[in-house]
Amino acid sequence: MNGVAHASITAGATGAIIAAGYFSGLPAGDIVAAAGGCAAGIILTPDLDGTGTYHGRKLLKEYGGSVLALAWRILWFPYTEVIKHRSPVSHWPIFGTLVRILYLYGIYGLICFVIGLRPTTVPLPVFIPFFAGLAISDLLHFLADLVPGRTR
Repeated sequence: MNGVAHASITAGATGAIIAAGYFSGLPAGDIVAAAGGCAAGIILTPDLDGTGTYHGRKLLKEYGGSVLALAWRILWFPYTEVIKHRSPVSHWPIFGTLVRILYLYGIYGLICFVIGLRPTTVPLPVFIPFFAGLAISDLLHFLADLVPGRTR
């Protein structure tokens, strides 16, 4: 399935998370974190393992400029070199989500080490709903890729 379709599915899921969270009485912070995690799936997509342009990168360039899009591409270059496109490491729900989060945290930790700072972590009450939202986005991405006859 193409990137625009994946982004549309993720945007719809983000809205559904907000509505479900609101009507079920979840705390606003949990709703925001889960919806933010799901929406982040447009940029933190399983398709970061590919060398081509995916929709999230196009959005980064359009709304953040060429420098941000280039920085994002450079940040993920080692990942694209090591992880084969549509491999279980990148595309399996929850596992692929965790791999990308750990990759980002590893880069963050390396930068902190180089400049002499101690890395901090996101508090679990924020991380868990954010991760759940991102995992929902990844699950929907995975399921959409299973639909036969769609452009990949």
